[in-house]
Amino acid sequence: MRKTLLLLSFVLSSCGGGGGDAVFVMGDRGPRVDFYSADVADMNNDGLTDFVAGGFTIINDDSRNWYISVFLQNNASPGTFSGPVNYTYGPFEVTPTEVEVTDLNGDGLPDVIAAGFSEQGFRVLLNDALNPGVLRQSVHYGPTGEPRRLPGITTADIDGDLMPDVLVADADQLTCYLQNASNPGTFLSGISIGSAFQVPVASDVNNDGLTDVVTFIADNSYEVPESLLYYRHNPTAPGQFLTPIRLDFTFSGGAIGIADLNSDGLKDFVISGFSSDGAGDYRGELTIYLQTPVNVFHRVESHRTSSNFLANRMAIADLDADGVVEIILGQRTAAAEPNTVEIFAQLAFGGYSSNQLLAIPDDAAVTVPELYSVRVADMNNDTLPDIVVSTHEIFVFFALSGQPGTYSDATRITAQRR
Repeated sequence: MRKTLLLLSFVLSSCGGGGGDAVFVMGDRGPRVDFYSADVADMNNDGLTDFVAGGFTIINDDSRNWYISVFLQNNASPGTFSGPVNYTYGPFEVTPTEVEVTDLNGDGLPDVIAAGFSEQGFRVLLNDALNPGVLRQSVHYGPTGEPRRLPGITTADIDGDLMPDVLVADADQLTCYLQNASNPGTFLSGISIGSAFQVPVASDVNNDGLTDVVTFIADNSYEVPESLLYYRHNPTAPGQFLTPIRLDFTFSGGAIGIADLNSDGLKDFVISGFSSDGAGDYRGELTIYLQTPVNVFHRVESHRTSSNFLANRMAIADLDADGVVEIILGQRTAAAEPNTVEIFAQLAFGGYSSNQLLAIPDDAAVTVPELYSVRVADMNNDTLPDIVVSTHEIFVFFALSGQPGTYSDATRITAQRR
């Protein structure tokens, strides 16, 4: 039976972080509002975390307006947000489904990088240094035409000039866009690194001081990723990569995480996704590969997740301040059940086990809600890490004070679609 990959489908209320509707409600009687991926950063340099989302409004069945939306946190009431302020993303039907926020031009303010349907490459909206928190007009980089698959994006310093570059992975290849050093915040033509399938992740995996890149590869007739490619940076040629190392796994990939899981100073790989029995029964999957001192990876444990469909988004962070990271999975489920966030914590004797399952509220206007992003950040200025998820709407699970690593029910930031 043909397998189908659904990768497209990869804050807030009171200060205490209880459940319920957020103080700000969008679209109460207006057009239907939809959001895709959301990222978090201090956009206006006031010391509070804000969030940025790609989304659109539907005026009627044939009219949509596409935006990058910025919600600024209120200084007088941390955990509540003003806005959104909507910035036109691009031409009609150019959709910002993947969003990342980072300082591109070194002015100390986060800028927005986004990509999505109907357009290859990516777009940049620079933060206005004279008006922090205000975005300038979007600029497109890369080829024209529609991508064959929804692209994935990430940023990292690839050529060692201390300026973030942009990596784009689609259904066919991994492309690097180096930043133009003579004009910060702008980018040169793309350079192909090699094969890829969405979901690029950048990190110094082998501790040589150079950025490596990890992505999926799908070289089967179903175009479902069942292997990981680890592109090692060439130590003698900055900005270039060696022949990738390939790791095959026994399920279909959805997300990649890189972190030191066992406190040995070496980066390890975490892969999530789904498996199928060929008769329509799907399950979420999680597999951990630990790195050895000779840069070899061994699979040490695998888990079936709680999802009856797909574990397709991931964050890795120390949620309970014990010096050990947790694995946070965003999970699609079948239509009859809500999407979830599942937290895998490290056991005292090593290894990981599921220890908390958080339900994401349903959206009555969507039969099977997608799950676009999972982020971890302090969203109400209490120094505790909260969990932000985007699934057509944006929700926050607030960390509970005095209960490290435990979370409230979801707080809806954007109003339920009308």
